[in-house]
Amino acid sequence: MTELSAQEVAQALQSVLGNELVSAVVGKGVRTIARWVSGDGAPPLAVERKLRNVYQIVSVIEAASSASTCRAWFMEMNPLLDEEEPVEALAAGRNREVMIAARTWVAVGLSAAA
Repeated sequence: MTELSAQEVAQALQSVLGNELVSAVVGKGVRTIARWVSGDGAPPLAVERKLRNVYQIVSVIEAASSASTCRAWFMEMNPLLDEEEPVEALAAGRNREVMIAARTWVAVGLSAAA
């Protein structure tokens, strides 16, 4: 993942989550996300770190399921996050907790955790 540029990370996230969810996670407008995806500008370092963290979480979920299941996982209340949606927890900076929830979801098995 470290070999990916910020633009490539933004593109990957856009393809799975869409601009609106990426926007909600990083606290930037949908147009800003679209500019990063197109290569017209780059996110500030702090936002790039957040994008890369989200990309790692997406990669964990996507490795065990489909892109559509991954997107749905980000929008559903999660008992490991005190019934908060992962996208909301990420927006609040709870990256580590969301990664643990993602790994747990994958480890428990998709049918049991869904």
